Amino acid sequence: MLGDKLYEIDNDPEMRFPVTAFSWKPTKQEGQGYQRALGSCLDGSIVRWTQNSAHSVEHIKLTEDAKYHAIDYGQNRFCIAGNHPSIELWDEEKVKLIQ
Repeated sequence: MLGDKLYEIDNDPEMRFPVTAFSWKPTKQEGQGYQRALGSCLDGSIVRWTQNSAHSVEHIKLTEDAKYHAIDYGQNRFCIAGNHPSIELWDEEKVKLIQ
């Protein structure tokens, strides 16, 4: 139903820093199985939520020295920015820096 809560992420013992930005993956598919979201963190990592991990998030460390403040999706890539004077473009499936 529209506006109903479908999932709730449980308390996460790995989450030591706040999620500073959150972005839904754009998709033309309407099924819940296609839904994905990313969050940027102050410890140089991202959190990834998929319908398969409905009550938890996957923690992915990108760098040791970055504090991320912004994230956005585009197709199978995401861009992220933080305390460095640059915007990083990453391949989401391979979790590999593109530029």
